[in-house]
Amino acid sequence: MHLDVLNGAANRVFDQFRTLGIVERGSVVAETVDTWLSDTATTAERRQPRFEAFAPVWEMVDARIRSDGTYPPGWFVLLVIAGLIAAVGILINSQILIVAAMVVGPEYGAITSVARAGTRRDGSTVVRGLLALLVGFAAAIAACIALGRSSGPPGSRPTPSSSESARSPTSSTRRTCSPSSSPCSRASSGSCP
Repeated sequence: MHLDVLNGAANRVFDQFRTLGIVERGSVVAETVDTWLSDTATTAERRQPRFEAFAPVWEMVDARIRSDGTYPPGWFVLLVIAGLIAAVGILINSQILIVAAMVVGPEYGAITSVARAGTRRDGSTVVRGLLALLVGFAAAIAACIALGRSSGPPGSRPTPSSSESARSPTSSTRRTCSPSSSPCSRASSGSCP
């Protein structure tokens, strides 16, 4: 059976499927259609109340939250990368990097999955989500500590020793003389002999 249903009516249709026992005896597949050419669908869309046009299809929201509640190794890698980006953003005072870390970080899916499981009293999903968050944030914190230790404390750049500064071309005084004019100037001050 194939049905075309507007978003506002989809929740009622899913409820009817559950009442009729279709979910237990078969399966229901739902997908969003972004574009259609149908005078009937356009007329039906105009007739539905305005708030129903924007109503979420709760079965699809629930399916998305369930799929976000999986934690492959890439999920932990993204969380560590987001932590490192945020750490660098804090160190150099860059709001853009902080926002980038929020975009890269996958923790929102785990948080919503834990919240959903909490409302449904699904203890194993709550434990799995909280454990993934704990391990992921611990790995991100460890990576940030390693980054901080490898870069050293703030203001700890090595300064050249006196023997290195005598040989360094940036520390020595260079003379710039123009062959066409007699006045010359040094890079620091004074003039050429």
